[in-house]
Amino acid sequence: MISANVIESSDISFLYSLQRFGIKLGLRNITKLLQRCENPHNNFPSIHIAGTNGKGSTAAMLASIFTAAGYKTGLYTSPHLLSVYERIRINGNNISSQKFSSLVQEFRNDIIRFQATFFEAVTAIAFQYFSIEKVDIAIIETGLGGRLDATNVLSPILSIITNISLDHAEQLGDTLPSIAKEKAGIIKQGIPCITGVEDRQSLNVLKRISKSKSAPLWETKDAISIQEKSIGIENNVYSVDTPFNSFSRLNVSLGGYFQTQNVATALLAIDVLRNKQPLFLSKKFSISIENIKMGMNHISRFTNFTGRLQVISHSPLIVLDVAHNPDAMNRLTYSVRHLFPKRGAVVFGAMRDKDVSGMLDTISTLNIPVIAVQPKIERAITSREILEMCHRKKIRCFDGGDVENGIRQALSTIPSSEYLMVCGSFYVCGEAMKMFDAV
Repeated sequence: MISANVIESSDISFLYSLQRFGIKLGLRNITKLLQRCENPHNNFPSIHIAGTNGKGSTAAMLASIFTAAGYKTGLYTSPHLLSVYERIRINGNNISSQKFSSLVQEFRNDIIRFQATFFEAVTAIAFQYFSIEKVDIAIIETGLGGRLDATNVLSPILSIITNISLDHAEQLGDTLPSIAKEKAGIIKQGIPCITGVEDRQSLNVLKRISKSKSAPLWETKDAISIQEKSIGIENNVYSVDTPFNSFSRLNVSLGGYFQTQNVATALLAIDVLRNKQPLFLSKKFSISIENIKMGMNHISRFTNFTGRLQVISHSPLIVLDVAHNPDAMNRLTYSVRHLFPKRGAVVFGAMRDKDVSGMLDTISTLNIPVIAVQPKIERAITSREILEMCHRKKIRCFDGGDVENGIRQALSTIPSSEYLMVCGSFYVCGEAMKMFDAV
């Protein structure tokens, strides 16, 4: 008899084999997959989130608030750090290996027939799972862009565009307005959209598209007054005034200066939904101030969200962050300069299709050594190439080889009073988490 573990492993191997199809932007495949199971994405209300950075944190904040309020809350994010199961969660619990395997089998023939990509397949599985489990609300993060992303078959009750910066230029364009146009593809006719975008050209694109679809556009910077009372590595405290609520001291269990905008966006989303008063499948929208406070103060507990300024050791201080483009790295290094000890080191690895040079330019401003690493994935740039790039930029760098060896090398050179930052890629952070069993 073949064991369940063997079957599950086979199913996951099958899904990963789909990566040979690469990225296919468009809704044709996902539409066909979902039609075969009677369009499960229409069976639950959803909030759809796009953006270059911050969409994962914003999604987790919202999911945590809804969970704290007693809603059965689905959360779909990508990529994953440790297991594909963590992409699909309900009230912070990953989909079980058995249910995931069953859904892979349900879709398998159609996945093969349509030559669906890995992301298309997992998205279909997530939507079917949320439908079967009868979630009250699902928070859905786009994978890439928006307009042609597989998640964009949704008809959400609210759209959110967190911010826009240069990333995935090959697929989305090499200017901020062109990327904004792709992200704005999630804006639906008559459905409110919230944005944290502040770049004038990008915002003009969003305004034009929102107006053409009669979709009210709420700008976070105009609607929310937020003051940073205390910013830390593991948690922040804010004073916030929203259109409907006021918080003199809101504790948020995610650290770093870069979370401020995400907090404001998530709180505005709750206010806009309160004003809209949507009827969920079985429950009227009702979230109290206490629900918001509890949700914001227990994000990891209610969502199992990780990888953003995640502390895995205090002596020495070892922190993981999935920043993987120059804008995210700039936000990360700002927090590092203001919150961390004066001296430390960075373990850095990245995907070849990212702006590695731009990220290294930002890291160089910390004036600390870089240990170059290569995670176990074909897309990764080699540690040797990072080393050579650093040498050309006159950045002090050492070749750490693989992630585990690089971290061990770094720890052998820094005293307990210094810090170690691990960043550059979800894959680098995932391997570091496995090394330290930080789950």
